[in-house]
Amino acid sequence: QLTEVRNEIKELLKVESDQEKTRVDSLVKIYEGMKPDDAARIFNTLDMDVVMKVMTNMSERKSGPILAAMNAERARQVTQLLAQQKQLPGIPPQ
Repeated sequence: QLTEVRNEIKELLKVESDQEKTRVDSLVKIYEGMKPDDAARIFNTLDMDVVMKVMTNMSERKSGPILAAMNAERARQVTQLLAQQKQLPGIPPQ
C-alpha cells in the first residue's frame, strides 16, 4: 500500500513539473516577443525567482538586450545568479 501511494505521489509530481515547464515556456515566448525595454521594465519589478526561471530559458540573443535595458542593480543581481547557475559544483576538500 505504501508503494502504491509513493507511485501515485511520483506521478502527481511529474504532472505538476510538466505543467510548470509549460507555464514557463509560455512566459518565455511572451517575453522573447516583447521589445527589450518593455520586458526589462517588467523584469525590474518581478519576483527574482520568476525572472530567473524565464531568463534561464530564454535564448541569449533575446535575454541580452533585456538585461542591458534593466535597472543596473537588478541586472547585476540577475547576472550574478545566472553566473552561479552556470558554475559546476566544486569538489569538496578531503
